[in-house]
Amino acid sequence: MGAKKRYFLFVTIDSLIVTFSIFISYYILVPFFSEYTLVVLGTTSVTILLSHHIYAYIFNLYHRAWEYASVRELLSITLSVSASLITTTVLTYVLFGITFFRLTLITWMMHLILIGGSRMAWRLFNHHLTGRRFNGSRRVPTLIVGAGKGGDYAD
Repeated sequence: MGAKKRYFLFVTIDSLIVTFSIFISYYILVPFFSEYTLVVLGTTSVTILLSHHIYAYIFNLYHRAWEYASVRELLSITLSVSASLITTTVLTYVLFGITFFRLTLITWMMHLILIGGSRMAWRLFNHHLTGRRFNGSRRVPTLIVGAGKGGDYAD
């Protein structure tokens, strides 16, 4: 898959995750409170979506080679998700005068798990398609010319 297709795939998947995570988080907490109205949830969802894509651009979330995901990439996911939810919490408080930190915390955890999980699933799927082992190398028979006895032991 080319870089453009992968970019649009990640943007689409992340948009779905970000849009629906606030609703899923709300329905996890709905037996305990029902303070948000549908208007507040919809506005919060749109705010999260817009701020997520702004911070994803700032933290270069879509410009990474996720085949080699490392701590730096996971840190960029954490920074992007945290900044977008802080922005959303502040804007929700300014617009509606209410904010719920439990809902924000559960949404934050869902974002980290689902966005990080989608990247890990992409990495596993890519490894499965290319037939590579999980240690990152394929054993390829190699002839070492001029190595003498050392060539016998190179493995």
